[in-house]
Amino acid sequence: MSKEPTTEVVQGWIDGAVDVLHRTVLARAVRAWDVFVYSSLYITSIAVIEGWLATELLGLEPNAALAIIGLITFSVYMNDRIADADTDRVSNPAQVAFVRRHQGGLFALAAGAYGLAVMLGVLGGPAALVLTLLPGVFWVCYALDYFSAVTDGVSRLKDIVVVNTVVVAVAWAMTVTFLPIALASQPVSAEVWAVFAFFLSRDFVHTEVPNVPDRFSDARIGVDTLPSRYGLVTTRRALYVLNLATLAFVATAMSDLFASRATTVALVGGLCYSLLAVGLIGRWSREDRLGTLSELEYPLLFLILVI
Repeated sequence: MSKEPTTEVVQGWIDGAVDVLHRTVLARAVRAWDVFVYSSLYITSIAVIEGWLATELLGLEPNAALAIIGLITFSVYMNDRIADADTDRVSNPAQVAFVRRHQGGLFALAAGAYGLAVMLGVLGGPAALVLTLLPGVFWVCYALDYFSAVTDGVSRLKDIVVVNTVVVAVAWAMTVTFLPIALASQPVSAEVWAVFAFFLSRDFVHTEVPNVPDRFSDARIGVDTLPSRYGLVTTRRALYVLNLATLAFVATAMSDLFASRATTVALVGGLCYSLLAVGLIGRWSREDRLGTLSELEYPLLFLILVI
């Protein structure tokens, strides 16, 4: 008796199972990942990890600052993606399609997140409220047209090279560093300013790297960034210098702030990873993944410090 029919039946079952797995589990996982990234939940998770890292460096227990940072990040980045949908359609068409398809619901979620964050900020006192509002205020000055009436050729801070990145980096570094301090009612010491300087450097890098795939669309609409104005080689070298300067700062000035040498080692390891990520600028064909790759510095630090 031939075994071929039995073999064909078994193979058919296997092929059917694989097809079902692909259409259900894998396809849904891909869609879930797209929602996670395009809805700004990914960058929100990174911001919460950054906030947790700040509490660790400051010697504080995690507090409501982590919730506020997450809510504000989601709101600001979601509104930014809605506002920039027209200009992002070339550099990130999949994200724009997602944002336009769910624009009403995403806008409502962003507004709700901002309102909840402000409420938590109010409960934390005046200083916490100001720091809660800070990223939103900076975003208004950064992204919206408020300067064309008083300046020639510049309508937004987003259009000015380096200034645009500094604005974003200062807003997030101040919130991440000083909001946990305000909610814990702790004084602002020299050590706190050192931690702020560290996050200012990291947020500058993590803001500038995603500008690489956007450089052509930025140039078309008059937004000056390091990649669109000076090219990839100059951008890579500038971020190299900043990372190396931060590495020297951590190894010398910040090393005395931590009770454990492991913390310094973890930060140095994260900066070495950042150097590798920056080194891919202009050398990797998947430019759309550079921003995500660079931001993985924070999850890496989280894993090192926890494990």
